[in-house]
Amino acid sequence: MLIAACPGGLSSRLVTPSPLDMTSESTQDTGAAAPQEKMRKSRSRGKSRHRIALGAKNRKNSQRRSASSSKLRIVLALALVLSIAAIGILLSRSQGTGTLSPTEPSASAAGQHIHELARTLIGPLRAASADTNVDLEVIIDLEDGNPQASGTFPSGILVGEKITLKFALADRESGMPLSGLAPTADLQAVHDHDDHQQKHDVAEGTGKQFDVRELFALVGVAGDLSIVDDAPRPSTPGVQLGRAFGTGAVGVIKLPGPSAEATIDRAKRYIFVTIPTRDQVAVVDTLQRRVSHVHPVGKLPFHIAAEPSGKRIWIANDGDGTVSRHDAATHEMRSVRVGDGHHDIAFSSDGSLVFVSNSLSGSVSVVDGEEARKLADVAVGNSPHGLDYSAATQRLYVANEGSGTISVVEVRRGEASHVATIEAGKGASQVRIDPSGQIGIASNKQNSSLTVFSTASNEVIKTVKAGGGPDEIVFLEDYALVRNSLTPDVTFVNLASLDIAGEIELGKEPLLTAPWPGFHARLFPGSGGEEVLAPDPATGQVYRIHVMNGHPMVMGQTKVNLGTDFLISLDNRVQEVAPGVYQRVVRFEREGPYALTITPADGKQPAQFTLEVVSSRVEKPWTVQAVAPSEPYVPGQVVPVQYRVIDRQTGAAVEEIGDGIITVYRFAPGQSPWQKVLQAKHVGDGIYQASVVFTEGGTFSMVFSSREFGTASEDGSYRLEVAIP
Repeated sequence: MLIAACPGGLSSRLVTPSPLDMTSESTQDTGAAAPQEKMRKSRSRGKSRHRIALGAKNRKNSQRRSASSSKLRIVLALALVLSIAAIGILLSRSQGTGTLSPTEPSASAAGQHIHELARTLIGPLRAASADTNVDLEVIIDLEDGNPQASGTFPSGILVGEKITLKFALADRESGMPLSGLAPTADLQAVHDHDDHQQKHDVAEGTGKQFDVRELFALVGVAGDLSIVDDAPRPSTPGVQLGRAFGTGAVGVIKLPGPSAEATIDRAKRYIFVTIPTRDQVAVVDTLQRRVSHVHPVGKLPFHIAAEPSGKRIWIANDGDGTVSRHDAATHEMRSVRVGDGHHDIAFSSDGSLVFVSNSLSGSVSVVDGEEARKLADVAVGNSPHGLDYSAATQRLYVANEGSGTISVVEVRRGEASHVATIEAGKGASQVRIDPSGQIGIASNKQNSSLTVFSTASNEVIKTVKAGGGPDEIVFLEDYALVRNSLTPDVTFVNLASLDIAGEIELGKEPLLTAPWPGFHARLFPGSGGEEVLAPDPATGQVYRIHVMNGHPMVMGQTKVNLGTDFLISLDNRVQEVAPGVYQRVVRFEREGPYALTITPADGKQPAQFTLEVVSSRVEKPWTVQAVAPSEPYVPGQVVPVQYRVIDRQTGAAVEEIGDGIITVYRFAPGQSPWQKVLQAKHVGDGIYQASVVFTEGGTFSMVFSSREFGTASEDGSYRLEVAIP
């Protein structure tokens, strides 16, 4: 996994041919492209061999009527036979390809972002305000659940169903579409005769429960992009674990090859993924959940970043000393020559300037973002790597890994100059400036420390001891969090009071056992800004870090695929999918009436609709109950955990469940998360059992689930006490 994820491991290129090399975007040889163009034209004409042969016959009849010589007829017939054979060979070759390239969206489908297998549940409904017409449709994606598989269709909005609110905004007077707005679509449960409950919902932020949040988990070595259902739920964690069998994955997008990094545009529509071994960037449509484009870029693309505006994406090509600029709207590509070596990317606050570190050249390149033109190269320290820009000081800060320093580069009126050097620790690989712009922090890999400095004076404030091999830095409230690569933890520092520092344990095994060139230990901000996500590729867990009781701690974890090393957390927002047409995806957790308020923009009057959500629950013909242990559980011993499944009407034991799962877990504040997903074995009398070893004492929970029977233990979870002898 590490070899595929880092430049150091990419020196031996993959040479296995792939059909993706045949896409029009990646084909460089015009001679090679010509047969493909012939095939495409052949297909577009819809000519079969039978039709070609029929055409040949007609032409022969015409020749016979014209009294041409028999020799000429023979020559023409042979030519036609050879042509037919050649076309057949080309067609057979085209059909022999085992994998199809990602297809380009047609012009007619450019604004269509819902799966073709979709059905309108409600609408179109119209509501008009003083200045705006709003046309609403409620749409269900039939690829998302059971309706497609069973051939039946829901009669209305069902509890737990993912639906799309699609609405068109038009000017009331002219009828013209209102494009480029930032509308909101807010939902509120309506409780008849229960004002207290309605006030409670508002106070507790019930509106968040309507969100459909998704976590895109990049499995670098496999070239997979998993989609994980990441929405908050009002029910207990045990039910969710049981229902999802230890993972919330709802889909997987196959990429062209092993990936390195990803970023997303401001509209949260497209994810851009670097594919180093293919010299490509894959563009993933988050709504249609497919690869929509594959673009050739420079050699060994690795780091990738979006401008603050989100309109353009910049790709650092480590193999040829260039950066590529990709327009997120038009998909136009441009290339700029910078320096040599591994690159990192930063932007000025307005995105007009792009800064690129060049590790082998010992410099930073300053690029005009609008014109995609290099303005200057500024000499810094040895092996510059991470860099960050402060709008407060209008300066760039560069971590020089080879010299253990931070270079300060002043940028004014398009000119850049080196103005100061800050002594950091050995292997200073990353540097970040806090949101206030006043404090900088650098991670020093070789001596496992953090350097905290003032951006006003360029002086070191404090050196903080970190875990082994500190790397990625993110900010959460008053804290800087730093992921360590050689120890299984995160170091945190309170930037308001530097005496408050410590480590947060993440599992039992470090990401690395020895330093690895180009490897990055990652942390990712959550979509709402209230948490930080830390993936563990070895276990397929994502740890969720929150600030609770005054300091950061792990507050839960999400199961993703093994090998996941990069995350994009996507909260659901209103998106414009065609001129004047907007949509938002939601899910309802309980039945009843809901008030939908669509506000086109600031200063425009809202429009309101009422949606009715009906229950999808059917009383199950069985009950599931946990079996209490006969003796207290003891750490370190193999012990059984059991559930009994009983027919609700007859009271008889249910014996035919073949896919039972027992999930045992502990998510406790201040303690490291622990979870086991176990296959349940039927042992008779309706009892299903799994064996587990508890590593330590404490309170645990467990839940039984079966996908075949569509059931989970009704009490949500069963609490287990593990006694310490």
